[in-house]
Amino acid sequence: MYLVHVHVQPPLDGVLLPSGTADTVAACVRDVAGVEHVVVHADTRPHPVIGVYVSAATLEAAEETAVALWRCALKDQHSLRCWTLLRAEVPIIPIDSDWPL
Repeated sequence: MYLVHVHVQPPLDGVLLPSGTADTVAACVRDVAGVEHVVVHADTRPHPVIGVYVSAATLEAAEETAVALWRCALKDQHSLRCWTLLRAEVPIIPIDSDWPL
C-alpha cells in the first residue's frame, strides 16, 4: 500500500478546488484499479493535494495509478480541466537517526 500525493495547481492564484471535487475523485475509484481510498486537501499551501491510497506492486505503479485517477476526475468534472497536475509522488518522510526502531 502506498500513499501518493497528487499536487495540482489552480488556473489563478487563490482559486480553490471546485466544490464536489472530493466526490468526483472518489467516484473515479471504481474505474481505476488499485485505488483504496482518496482524501482531498483543498486548502493545502502552496497547492491543493489529493492523497491517494493505492495497492500496487511498485512505487512507480502507485504513482501512475494516482495520475490515472486524476485524469478520470478531469473527464468527470469540467471545472477541473483548467487545473494543472504538478506531480504525483509518494512523499519521502525522513526518519530521525535518534528515532527508536
